[in-house]
Amino acid sequence: MRAIDVIFETLAHFVKRDDSPPPGIPARVGPQFEREFASLCEWHFLSPIVVDSLGRLALGPVLSDFSCRRLRSQASALRAKSETTFEDLRKLVGLFNEKNVPYLIMDDVLSALSLFPDPAHRPVESINLLVHESDWEAIAALCHELGYKRDIRDPEFDNGDDALDYYQYFTPCRLRNEKGTQLGLSFRLVDFGDPEPEEAAWRHAREIDADGVKLMGIGLEDHFLRTCMRLNMTRFEQLLFAVDAGLVLSGHGDELDWAYLEALARARMFYPAFYCACERVIDSLTLPGVRRMERAPGRVRRRMFDMIWRPGRLGLLAGKQVRFHRFRFYFLESGTIGEKFQLVARLAAPRPEWVSAFFGRPYK
Repeated sequence: MRAIDVIFETLAHFVKRDDSPPPGIPARVGPQFEREFASLCEWHFLSPIVVDSLGRLALGPVLSDFSCRRLRSQASALRAKSETTFEDLRKLVGLFNEKNVPYLIMDDVLSALSLFPDPAHRPVESINLLVHESDWEAIAALCHELGYKRDIRDPEFDNGDDALDYYQYFTPCRLRNEKGTQLGLSFRLVDFGDPEPEEAAWRHAREIDADGVKLMGIGLEDHFLRTCMRLNMTRFEQLLFAVDAGLVLSGHGDELDWAYLEALARARMFYPAFYCACERVIDSLTLPGVRRMERAPGRVRRRMFDMIWRPGRLGLLAGKQVRFHRFRFYFLESGTIGEKFQLVARLAAPRPEWVSAFFGRPYK
């Protein structure tokens, strides 16, 4: 049995919150299996989930003591980093609330606090907020007061890859404090074509209780949509995103407003990608059939997405290769020749007024 198959079984058991004993490691595994299993857990930040699963088995794990110590060590380090991030989050939102600056938490922090039975199971190294563009000056002052500094070089783009990175939602304005906690500030949930207002996202906001601290987060549908898009952007090579999406489907599938999800995905021109991501999560984690979207993309379209997804690889693509895949994904999802031309134009000449908002000063 392959290491990736054992990991998918463990994740499926965790996502479905099964009361039965969790799956363990097959007997008589060799050193190659151990190395691959530990590497996959470390690369995908799954050690807290796997260590908890192995710890609840009646019989000891088949893994060697060295591999078990390796997994426990990483799980402990990830939990410590998450605690630091949550502490910084409480300080940040406390100051936002004091100054009456609206915000909505997104992505990893939101998954940990609202989806996981124990937030310590979800490694979190960054804070991502949806904010209003009109509040940029106040937000910049608050972040400076808390010691967050710009985590980017001088924004004089040398090529279109760098411009696209800053110009899309996937890499928002990034700040970092002295502890190493990253802060991402976004004005849009997703951005295909021209920037669009996010009134619907703010209307769907929900309150999150984090150890007695009240936080505001994006709605469940918007969070699920962003999670599926992150899966697409990383070629399904970050399994934590699959766990996030699986927890939404297993725990809240009947609560989701599927009509809103479908309308938003179609309006932003990535309905096929969204549908295929949902389908892949359901199949990979053997979830019960949650098919709320009736109109499946055509066979050719689905085949194209299957070709660019490679679940279970040891590592993410790096650097410009990731940016190239994002561009390929955007180009694929741009329906008409005019939309494809517009995307290429965005690469060559990003709109100064849009990019400047992320930098807090005029962009040349």
